[in-house]
Amino acid sequence: MIDLLNLGQGPRPDVLEREMKAEASTQLHGSTHSMKKRAKKVKNAAVSADDDTQPDKKDIAAMIFAMFQLVLPWIALFGGIFFIVVLLITRI
Repeated sequence: MIDLLNLGQGPRPDVLEREMKAEASTQLHGSTHSMKKRAKKVKNAAVSADDDTQPDKKDIAAMIFAMFQLVLPWIALFGGIFFIVVLLITRI
C-alpha cells in the first residue's frame, strides 16, 4: 500500500528503514547481500541527512519574513495607540 503522507519527499532514513522491513517481511528467502546493501544505504542516508545543517539564503530570508509577520502587527498596534494618545493630548 502506498503511504500518501510521504509522497514527494526525499530519501529519509526512517522511510527507507520502513521499506526495508516491509521488503524483508514479504520476501521469505531474500538474499542477505541485497539486505546488507540496503542497510548500508539507510545508514549512509542518515549520515548525509546530518551533514546538511547549514541554512541556505532562502531559509534565512524565509525566517526574516516570518519574524516580520509576527512582529509587524505589534509594532502597528503600539504605533496606533501612541498616535491616538498624542492626538488626544494635543486636542484636549
